[in-house]
Amino acid sequence: MTVFKVEDLSIGYKDKTLFSNLNFEIKTGILTSLLGSNGIGKSTLLKTMSGLLDKTSGSISIDNNNIDTFSIADFAKMVSVVLTHENVNKDLTVYELVKLGRQPYTNWLDKLTEADENLINVTLQDCEISNLKDRKLSQLSDGQLQRTFITRAVVQDTPFIFLDEPSTHLDLYHKVKLFKLLKKLCIDKKKCILFSTHDLDLALQLSDDIMLLKDEKFYHNTTTNLINQGVFDRFFDTDDIVFDKERKQFLIL
Repeated sequence: MTVFKVEDLSIGYKDKTLFSNLNFEIKTGILTSLLGSNGIGKSTLLKTMSGLLDKTSGSISIDNNNIDTFSIADFAKMVSVVLTHENVNKDLTVYELVKLGRQPYTNWLDKLTEADENLINVTLQDCEISNLKDRKLSQLSDGQLQRTFITRAVVQDTPFIFLDEPSTHLDLYHKVKLFKLLKKLCIDKKKCILFSTHDLDLALQLSDDIMLLKDEKFYHNTTTNLINQGVFDRFFDTDDIVFDKERKQFLIL
């Protein structure tokens, strides 16, 4: 089991600290959702954990190795990232984008081995987009494009995958398909997947663990424990929305 550990972490920007003294571990085989209101710091936390933003203080390690000591290539073999808005050439085909996930292993020269190509083809099937591999990104629906980015992350073959609001702009059907795919990857491939989302009901039903940023407090526990602790009972500052513990759903009165 590979462990990603955060100790006394503070996140934010030069003129503003969003959260301080964060301490938690995430492990392979676990699907964790990151919840919180708009602008509270979910993306900042994910980007800091991914090395895309500098931390204010604290340390981040993988199996007790500080990520500051990793080379770019070595870190790319441990953590793959899917952001909300990625600048990508839409003239690329699905296969061309997905194979970029192998770059950390090819010295960035784009020369694939037979094993690389086999991994790509198997992953295309596992993520249910093998029928799209010759299609250009410009021809994909939002759901298909999101699956393509996730497939690239899986092909990168890292123990940790971080996703920033992967279900944005998807209808309910494709959200469910996406969340079930993430769950399947954790179970079958032993990935540790951490994703931010505003789809509370789906996250509560499918996530093993939940991280919650709320009112300058940080919560991290199993979904069941957080529900039993009543963390979601007053999630919204209104009496018009209540949480049903049995259904793991929010209800409108």
